Amino acid sequence: MEQRIEDASQKRGKLVQQMVVIMDLKNLSFKMDTAAMTAFKDTMKMDQAHYPERLGDLFIINAPWIFSGLWPMIKVWLHEKTKRKFHIHGAKYQSELLKYIDGDQLPVEYGGTLEFDVPVKTDYVE
Repeated sequence: MEQRIEDASQKRGKLVQQMVVIMDLKNLSFKMDTAAMTAFKDTMKMDQAHYPERLGDLFIINAPWIFSGLWPMIKVWLHEKTKRKFHIHGAKYQSELLKYIDGDQLPVEYGGTLEFDVPVKTDYVE
């Protein structure tokens, strides 16, 4: 994360201090994965403890209905200020992303104009 912020600062010629994160849940499995939940919880704790102001906003897009049921359990792990940075959306998220992210900085597949191959993890461990 720190390296990406440094790279962005150099690329833009000005200090970048925060990141906008987009988590696409399009292929979220409905199978309960306690290891994934533990990793998410630990990551949130670490980020809040050591990088509290690095997160600008975090968009969770293509959130399935089941995520709404899990969100109340997840958000208890988050500081109140961090919770306000989370934006949770289903399949109709494009206009909301464009309120926060310039279209030329947003990949085409998310409603912007940036030609960028969004990395997709396909080798999940079961």
